[in-house]
Amino acid sequence: MFEIAVVCFLLVGLGKGDVQVGIEGIEDADMGSFVIDLTCNDAETACMHCFTVHKYGRKYLYAFELSTDSNPSLHISVSSGEQNWDMTFSQEELDEPFRQCTHLNATREVELHNQLTVEACFDNHFSAVPVPAECEQPVAVYTLKTRRSDQKIRGQQILYCLPQSS
Repeated sequence: MFEIAVVCFLLVGLGKGDVQVGIEGIEDADMGSFVIDLTCNDAETACMHCFTVHKYGRKYLYAFELSTDSNPSLHISVSSGEQNWDMTFSQEELDEPFRQCTHLNATREVELHNQLTVEACFDNHFSAVPVPAECEQPVAVYTLKTRRSDQKIRGQQILYCLPQSS
């Protein structure tokens, strides 16, 4: 896990996103939609993408991993240094339909010291998501909705794609 975090920090430091296809503008988006290509190993058995977002005065590291080895799985983590969110989903055939969600309703959240409601889901139901031509092979959609105290709902919808074949 430490090695993955190091790789993510290196990728975040070196990588830049494109407008809309990528993460450009994700910090300002209130329910924005983004498309991100994963980076895969030569055998395409492991793919990942990492980026940071500044929200609520803090930096959050997002890491998404896809493994198609003997135990196919998807893993997403959101880390802020004080708290970490992890979701892992395993299934023999990742192209079979799935949806996994986690919900949090904290009356006084530890890090932000306010009421916080969070809904985080990832799935492979692409019929409700616009899949652009740049995304030849969608893998999963990660939807995050947060609401702090009585503020407006914020969030993102991120479509993760396998890279285009050459």
